[in-house]
Amino acid sequence: DTITDFTPGVDKINLQGVLDNLGYTGSDPLSDGTIQVLDSPKGAQVQINSNGSYRTLIVLQGLTTAQAPKLSDLLF
Repeated sequence: DTITDFTPGVDKINLQGVLDNLGYTGSDPLSDGTIQVLDSPKGAQVQINSNGSYRTLIVLQGLTTAQAPKLSDLLF
């Protein structure tokens, strides 16, 4: 999915269902590497690690990782 109007600090991204489907039981998927946010030419990518490889869940068009959601913008 591509989000074209995400506002950090205002909007939230709920990843709880995706993490539940993976059987995730940790407390901080950003710190443990289950979720990562990377820069790409199209915008910041929110990726999930499943079975040892990352796949892109969301592209935040027009944002960089410096502007991308932090832990407070992601719901687990």
